[in-house]
Amino acid sequence: MQKKCDLHVETENEVFSIKLFGMPRRLSILILKENGEFFIRSYIALISSYSSFLSPINSKPKKLPVYDFKFGYRNEWDSKTKRYILLINPISMETRRQPHHGGEIVISSGDIVNGMEIYSLPRLLEDMENAP
Repeated sequence: MQKKCDLHVETENEVFSIKLFGMPRRLSILILKENGEFFIRSYIALISSYSSFLSPINSKPKKLPVYDFKFGYRNEWDSKTKRYILLINPISMETRRQPHHGGEIVISSGDIVNGMEIYSLPRLLEDMENAP
C-alpha cells in the first residue's frame, strides 16, 4: 500500500490532497478504528430450507498507513486551506468508525476520521464544484 498522496486538486481557496483507498468489493463495510487500524466486513448468505440470513465475516485488522499528504505539494499553496482526503473507490456499502469505547458509528462523506476527510467520488466532486 503506497503512502504517498496520489494527487492534489487546487481551487481558488483550497487544496484537496487526495489519497485513493480501493475497496475489494462494493458489497462490504469498511470499519476505520480510532487506533489507526481498519478492517473489512463481508457477508455470506446462509440458507436452510426454512430461512436464510447473512452472516458477517471480519477481515484481519490492518494498520492504516500514515499517508504523506505533502508529497507533490507546492509552496505557493501555503495560503490556501488544506484538505486531506481519503477517497474510497469503489465506495463500500457502508463506512463506519469504531471508537475506542462503544459501538460502531456510521459515517458519511465529509466526516473526519484519523485526521482525514472520508469521501466517495460523487460527493468529493460535488464539494469541489461548490468550493468557495
